[in-house]
Amino acid sequence: MTRKLDERTTTRTPRSAAHLVDDLGALRRRPQGSTARVQSAGHSKSIPNAPSSPGKRMSTAGTNKLTPKVTKSQRIGTSSGSKIKESAIARISRQWHLLQLIPTYPAPPIKTSDLAERLAPHHNGTLRNGDLADRFLRMVQHDVRKLGAAIPEIDVSAEIDSGTGYLTNKISWKRDAPRLTLRGMNWDEQIAFGVLEKTGVELLPRTSMKALKPYFDEARGPNNSWAKKIVVEPETLRFERPQIKPTVESVVYSALHQDVSIKIDYKGSSGSEHRGLCIRPLALVRQNVRTYLIANEEHKQTPRTFALHRILRATETFVDVPRPANFNLDKYLAQGIAHPVFKEETVRYGDDIHLRLWVHSDTAWLRETPLSRDQEFMELPDHHFDLRATVPLSEPLVRWLLSMAYHVKVLAPEFLAQRIRDDAARMRKLYATL
Repeated sequence: MTRKLDERTTTRTPRSAAHLVDDLGALRRRPQGSTARVQSAGHSKSIPNAPSSPGKRMSTAGTNKLTPKVTKSQRIGTSSGSKIKESAIARISRQWHLLQLIPTYPAPPIKTSDLAERLAPHHNGTLRNGDLADRFLRMVQHDVRKLGAAIPEIDVSAEIDSGTGYLTNKISWKRDAPRLTLRGMNWDEQIAFGVLEKTGVELLPRTSMKALKPYFDEARGPNNSWAKKIVVEPETLRFERPQIKPTVESVVYSALHQDVSIKIDYKGSSGSEHRGLCIRPLALVRQNVRTYLIANEEHKQTPRTFALHRILRATETFVDVPRPANFNLDKYLAQGIAHPVFKEETVRYGDDIHLRLWVHSDTAWLRETPLSRDQEFMELPDHHFDLRATVPLSEPLVRWLLSMAYHVKVLAPEFLAQRIRDDAARMRKLYATL
């Protein structure tokens, strides 16, 4: 016999996966000949089962039609029905909160008892003395088993708890599980993650890149059409990024995050190795494709710069290397990462200098992208330009001036002009022997 409900008076309400599994289990246990009551918005309807013939069991093979079983106390409009309705809402709220607390790879799985401890204060799971209610713990254990059975992306394992000696469950999201969300990305979020992937992920460790992959995938969309329209073209030569050991990267980022010391083996630019250096990481700095670690070495007062790709090994250590007194990252970077080249005692990297340049007429774009906020850009009678700006002295400034060749000429300060003349003379001598 076909069971049919009046579609005009029946509405479907969302159910959690675990709740649906409970309903199906109850239906399988319901004896034949009983009556199932199906509730809809404002209506209820009784549907009897077809009675089985005496001495003959009805075959249900291939036609497993199940109807939700609802008791009298669950009829809409009664006081007891209101309690059942509130219980369903509380269950969905608890399970949704539980899903948000499940750790993702590479974090270790979490025990159901720990989940219950974190959920209890928000879902009436504690006793008056603040202890965890046994009934609430059983509810969480039930949620974990049912959600694990209903959602393939969840991994549930069982083991003996070393503290209690009882069997306990552990739960985590599987390694390739998609991110959990109630809504998709809006347009602004898609642009933000799409541009971030193209322009700002060089300093992210590999583990963070894996964690953000679902966000980048969703931002790109199915055809990756709009993200292909965003390209970052470096102003200088495009270098290949040096390889950084994953274990070194993980230890360094963890030390920076926890503000602790580490021990490293380091290979200098000349090839010499320095083993067992105890350092206190202070900052990571990216310069083009290279990443540098600024750290304070044991028994040293001045921070030192380490190329991250030259660190051969990195491990945790119990040695506590102190932070340098009054360390200021901005001032340190203003002095430049490169070794000092100027011989004048009065010249220090990071100090502001009053730069004056003669600029060729075909380099007028310096008017649109000034070297400093106080830049003055005046046109000369011969249609070239006189540029004046206050900038910090650094090796990148020297390299930029050399790269501009005949397009700019340093007029002041004199020590900087002399440095450019000396470097140009060495270049002329080098190329004269071809």
